Amino acid sequence: MISKKRKKLIVDLIANDLMVNKLIYGLRMLGVDASAYYPQLSTVVFKLMGLKKAERSAELYDGYAALSLKAIQGSVQVTDLAAMRVLAEEVYEGLVRALDLSLLD
Repeated sequence: MISKKRKKLIVDLIANDLMVNKLIYGLRMLGVDASAYYPQLSTVVFKLMGLKKAERSAELYDGYAALSLKAIQGSVQVTDLAAMRVLAEEVYEGLVRALDLSLLD
């Protein structure tokens, strides 16, 4: 079970990850290779969700990336924190569904 406080922390972390990844994607579209600056926060997200290392498969990381793609390639501006948070909630809910985790409301 994930507490409300932990969920908020995870969603905030995902929102920050989306913002940084969107910036890096934008730089790549301009011809700048900033791939070395990807924060790889998905590992921290999974740890906060209670997943042990053995439970963090390549498919899980690929799923996180796929869920994040909407924010990264979408029209939401990085400065629109409310919209980024909505997208982060969607990513979080997608992970919860994929992992079949229960939430504490």
